[in-house]
Amino acid sequence: MKMKNMLIGGMSLALVACISIGATLAYLSDTTTKVSNTFTFDNAIDIDLKEHPLSAWNEAEGKWDPTDWNNRVTMNTYDNILPNDVLQKDPTVKVVTVPDTGMNLYVIINGLDTNMVANIDTTNTWQKIANVDGTTPVNESQNGIYKCKGTVSLNAGSEVAVFTTVTIGDVTTHLNDANVLINAYAVQNGDLGKDDNEEPLTQDGVAIDALVDSLAPAGD
Repeated sequence: MKMKNMLIGGMSLALVACISIGATLAYLSDTTTKVSNTFTFDNAIDIDLKEHPLSAWNEAEGKWDPTDWNNRVTMNTYDNILPNDVLQKDPTVKVVTVPDTGMNLYVIINGLDTNMVANIDTTNTWQKIANVDGTTPVNESQNGIYKCKGTVSLNAGSEVAVFTTVTIGDVTTHLNDANVLINAYAVQNGDLGKDDNEEPLTQDGVAIDALVDSLAPAGD
């Protein structure tokens, strides 16, 4: 989907993609021959995506030791994995800044399969809205694009876990290194403008396009 008439305040696509769209309009009170309009574009969406370092897992207590966000990581490596292992892995989106309009939060997950299963909370937190290539209806794979449910609080400082564990099945299917990739995306609520066909852009559509693009090889 190509975007048209869309005011983009800021975008970054790496581990995290965030986009802010919006404006405020102020009129000066001068009523002489000069009329001035000031447009200030709102760049007030900021999210981050990290997880605890494995060194912070407290096996005796069965939980993560308190870890400052700045000391969390964007990658963990798991060695010597055995069948039925339950790996502690908690990719988490942190909401840093939220616009006055509110926002929607999305993630894309790729790399899971029937022998590498994450405990994604689809009851309370996430709803799968598209397959990993952006198509619908959704299939049974855990890979895909998920939308954070409206019942989840998305205030500044909120942390939303994508999942907290990965359970390994038959490791013979993973003789080569396996990678699970996760990207996150946030878009403000409200009017996003229209596409090239003059159709209204939607939060879900914009997010799906951006997240599918985020997995494309460099140069595509």
